Amino acid sequence: MSLSRLAPFVARPPADPGASFRACHERIRMFTAGLQRIAALPDLSDPRVPSAAAQARRYFAEGLPLHADDEDLSLAPRLRAVAPECGPLLDELERDHRKIDACLATLLPMLGTLAEEGRVPHATFRAAVSFLSGLLLPHIAREEDELFPLCARLSSEDRLAIASELVARRTPHAGTPHAGTPQAGTPQAGRA
Repeated sequence: MSLSRLAPFVARPPADPGASFRACHERIRMFTAGLQRIAALPDLSDPRVPSAAAQARRYFAEGLPLHADDEDLSLAPRLRAVAPECGPLLDELERDHRKIDACLATLLPMLGTLAEEGRVPHATFRAAVSFLSGLLLPHIAREEDELFPLCARLSSEDRLAIASELVARRTPHAGTPHAGTPQAGTPQAGRA
C-alpha cells in the first residue's frame, strides 16, 4: 500500500480522548459492582470470593492508578490550557483522587487478605466498599458530565499526545515497571 493511500488515516484527528476515559470508567463501574456483590454476601466463605477479590485488587492497584495518571498528567494540563475556567473543577477532581487513594490504602490490603486467606472482618470490608463506591461513582459521573465534554476543545495534536501517553503508560519498558504501576510501599497504590 502506498503512503498516499494512508494519508487520510494519518491526517485524521484521533478519536475523542473522552471515549478512552469513558471506557476506563466502565471498567471502574464493573469492578466496583463486583466489590459491592462480594460485600453483600451473607458471609465471605463462598469459594468464588478469593478469585474475585484477587481480580479486584489487581485492577484497583494497577489499572486505576494508570487511569488517574492519564487524567492528572495527560488530560488535566491540556484542559487547563484550552479551558482555563475548568481549573476549579480539575482541582476538586484531583482532590477526589487523593481521597480515593486514602480509601484504597485501607481496602487493598483487605482484598489481598481476602484473596489469600478467604476471610476478613466482614463489617469492616462492607464499610470500606461502601465508602469507596460513594467516592468513585459520583466522581466518574461528574467527570463524564462536566469534564469530558471539554475534550472537544483539544487540538488534534493534544489528542494525539494524550493517546500516545496513555499507550506509553501501559507499555513496559525493558527493565522497568509500568510507569503508572505502583511499587510496593508507595502511596500511589490506588489512584482513581
